[in-house]
Amino acid sequence: MAASTGAMRHAVSVKNKGRTSDGAGGYYDSSTSTDTIYCKVRQVSQKEAYMHGKLDGQSTWEFITRHTTVVYQKSVLEYDGKTFNVKSITNTDERDKYLVIIAEEGVAV
Repeated sequence: MAASTGAMRHAVSVKNKGRTSDGAGGYYDSSTSTDTIYCKVRQVSQKEAYMHGKLDGQSTWEFITRHTTVVYQKSVLEYDGKTFNVKSITNTDERDKYLVIIAEEGVAV
């Protein structure tokens, strides 16, 4: 699976969760911006459902990027003002060349 360099023109911010000391012996979860990666981005699916008196929408997106170690299963991606929760990461052919990241918008973590 070869993706051209020109197709990976979309800047995507990667955020990973960490634990920060609260100064009183405890911790709180924080989200820190790790890195910016460049991806080929496309929407894979979209669905809407009317539940509990409101309309909820979910969309699934595919991000293809060169192999990197900054994206994890619990990472959050930000692209074009939207926030995406990573659902799966596939190392194409296990050759450490490309990653196919499937992420969802409109769902809670």
